[in-house]
Amino acid sequence: QVLAPAIIFMDQWFNTDSNILRRHSRFMHAISWRDLVCLGTNFRDVLHSIMGFLLLGLVLVVIRGYVSEQCQNVVRSGHIAQDRVWFTMGHIAKQWCSLLVMMSVPLVLWNESHPTNIALDVLTLLWILFLDDFSGYACIYLGKNDIDYRRAVAWHEAMLSHCPINLADLINPNASSADELWSIRFDEESYIQDV
Repeated sequence: QVLAPAIIFMDQWFNTDSNILRRHSRFMHAISWRDLVCLGTNFRDVLHSIMGFLLLGLVLVVIRGYVSEQCQNVVRSGHIAQDRVWFTMGHIAKQWCSLLVMMSVPLVLWNESHPTNIALDVLTLLWILFLDDFSGYACIYLGKNDIDYRRAVAWHEAMLSHCPINLADLINPNASSADELWSIRFDEESYIQDV
């Protein structure tokens, strides 16, 4: 999710002659208002332009929904006991991927001349965007889906609620060896007792 969108964007930006945005001075002289509203010279080109426009809009709507869902997940995930470093790195990677996919789609669509290739390119970019989704095919080897993950998080939180607040409560200060260091005892209600 970090490398693939960057490589696609760099390839489309630097290695295609159809990218008129790269040469800013030529872009201002090469495009006019007439070019912006012209869909094509024949019926095939018109359909091709309409399909590209609709798929571009679809990708932007999907990415907007994905970003909105991730914002909601940030609020919910703030209540979970987890390592903030990995959490932050994951969200930075998702933001990076979303931004580069949005910037790559117009460049990819400009370069395609067949409707099948347009559809496949759009699906490829969306697949890269959702690569880390538990319910997607890329994570099927884990044997978990979103519901299983939520259940595991709930159990994790439930188990942590029974843990002591201070690890010093589990250490035997009178221990003479490593085997005697930990002193874990439970009371009648299955709560951990202090030493």
